Amino acid sequence: MNNHSQNQDQNMTKQEYLEKALEFFKTNYPEEEPKINEKEFAIIVKDGMNIILNTPYLKALESDFNGWDNALKTFYEVNRNILEQTTAVTTWEDAKDKILPQIKTKAQLEHAINIAKDYAPDPEDLIVYKDFIGDLAIAWVIDSPKGFLYITKKMLGKFNKTTDDLNSVAIANLGELPGTETGPKTIKMHDGSASLIWETSDGYDAARILLPSFYEIFRRRLGDMFLVGIPHRDILIVVASDFKTSLSGFIVKEFNQSSHPVSSQIIEATPTGLGVLESS
Repeated sequence: MNNHSQNQDQNMTKQEYLEKALEFFKTNYPEEEPKINEKEFAIIVKDGMNIILNTPYLKALESDFNGWDNALKTFYEVNRNILEQTTAVTTWEDAKDKILPQIKTKAQLEHAINIAKDYAPDPEDLIVYKDFIGDLAIAWVIDSPKGFLYITKKMLGKFNKTTDDLNSVAIANLGELPGTETGPKTIKMHDGSASLIWETSDGYDAARILLPSFYEIFRRRLGDMFLVGIPHRDILIVVASDFKTSLSGFIVKEFNQSSHPVSSQIIEATPTGLGVLESS
């Protein structure tokens, strides 16, 4: 883009932005058959979705219209995804067998929620979650061959269910996954210590810490107290309490290298439950 067009972009009126947005949609999403809705400052696409442009326009103003097209792309795709989420799953019966848990830090979930607030003006379109241990929380997703969709307040309301209902169904479904039935495998750490690991790469390995049978599975092999790591969503590793140092090094390395990190902290399992182990 030359300097002249950059200056034009930096001074776009709402009408000019609307016309640019139409051109953007025609170029990038011609299948949507976009049209201008001047009355509502929006672009209408073929299924009747009304893409109201107030939010991306204000964000573009804040940045002097630098990257306005990327911001519009994000706005459209987030809202299209929300629409597909809420229309693809219409009833509890449709969803209940596909619901599974995901563990994230509360900071990660709040970050996702804050981003969504910029692009999804309806507060009911935000992710729901519940506290787990330490700074960790449990969110719930609807699984599909294409990936998974986080359950939002709007979807929960449509189902007429509570987060406890979600969690009960999600844990039951988790127990039925092939990777759960196979169980953990034994590996050797670099220092020769043995560890038990769930690493099925089905996207729910870290979440298996939520299984009702989790503690008993590992207690039989490691004793009443043992240590757990869930550095990212595709691994759960358990070692005897004596091997804190080797587990810590492993967790930090896996956490830093993953595109789906969960926690760099060690979790201690005891007969009374799970807790984050304080650094010493």
